[in-house]
Amino acid sequence: MAYGSVNTPGASERKVKALQTRVESLEKSLIGQEKLTGGTDPTAQTAAQVGQVYINTATGQEFVCTAVTEEGTAWEERTIPQIKLDIFAAGESPPEDTKLLWIDTDPSGGGLKYHNGAGWVHVPVAYT
Repeated sequence: MAYGSVNTPGASERKVKALQTRVESLEKSLIGQEKLTGGTDPTAQTAAQVGQVYINTATGQEFVCTAVTEEGTAWEERTIPQIKLDIFAAGESPPEDTKLLWIDTDPSGGGLKYHNGAGWVHVPVAYT
């Protein structure tokens, strides 16, 4: 297997953080909202907008705000193993639609991939 700058075993934390930052920026531009984070699950008192995502940093579990009422904020646990939008899908397994970009979340060999007709390959990246 050939290794690139993103999937080299022992890749630097800086490169991983850069990829995370780019994904977060893409998510924000697509949904128009920042993700919320905290060390516990969200409660009715956790302020948010409908559709906004909350991540429990202790468990990695994601929640989506489904309603904001006088009683507080309603949250639904995100249980879908793969998040799919019109241009890309994210998860540990590849999407069935090979026309999408795939953000492989596998920590040991993940990264942004595309299907070249024969299989899923990393998008070439150059750092300067």
